Amino acid sequence: MLLLWDVDMCLVCIEYQKGNLTIFEAKRNLTEMYIDVGLEHTLEALKIIEEIEDVEKVKEGKELE
Repeated sequence: MLLLWDVDMCLVCIEYQKGNLTIFEAKRNLTEMYIDVGLEHTLEALKIIEEIEDVEKVKEGKELE
């Protein structure tokens, strides 16, 4: 398993890393609890999730937006 974060992770990041959340669920959960995990962590995690989403789109042959 590829570890995406090398610092303390919030519950959303941990569950996403385990494959228990979809990209959509992880993004939604992070935006709902950004006050608890902090804006900096939320923005960093969302950026990483967006990059993963782009990679998956390329693998599927879809165009990036």
